[in-house]
Amino acid sequence: MDNANFKNVQRLLQGTGSKAKVEMLGSYDPKKQKVISDPWTGSDRVFEECYQHIYRSLEGFLKTEFAEH
Repeated sequence: MDNANFKNVQRLLQGTGSKAKVEMLGSYDPKKQKVISDPWTGSDRVFEECYQHIYRSLEGFLKTEFAEH
C-alpha cells in the first residue's frame, strides 16, 4: 500500500464509528521501508524484492503483535 491508498482507506473510515486500526504493513519492516511498492509492471527482480519486503514486514508484525509479555 502506498501513501495515497493509505489516505483513501483512512478517509473511507472517517465518520463510520469504526474502531478499526489501519496501518501500513511496511511500518513493521526492520529496514524501515514503510511503503511497499507495487511490482505489477516490474521484472522478476522487482517481484522478488517486493516479496522479500512483504515477508520481512510480516515477520516484524508477528513479532510485535505476538511477542511474549
